Amino acid sequence: LIALPFMNCYGIGVTFYYQQKVAYLCPNCQHIFSPSLWAVIKAKHTATTRRFECPNCHETHYCIEVPKAHMSTEQLEISHIQHNN
Repeated sequence: LIALPFMNCYGIGVTFYYQQKVAYLCPNCQHIFSPSLWAVIKAKHTATTRRFECPNCHETHYCIEVPKAHMSTEQLEISHIQHNN
């Protein structure tokens, strides 16, 4: 019972770290985007996909995880701008 708050903090920390390293590819329009941490936490998911509404085509699909390390700076900037609008 004493360890529960620490386990929750650890889980949130791991999720935050993971969310910073991963973006998502829409299978419909091939748009790459980065959802908010809250969207990542509450999305239905499998081992390699999460169910999101694409900010580009507005269709809901299980979007494929892609490492942000493989994204160009332009893709990251566009994704960040679209997320904030």
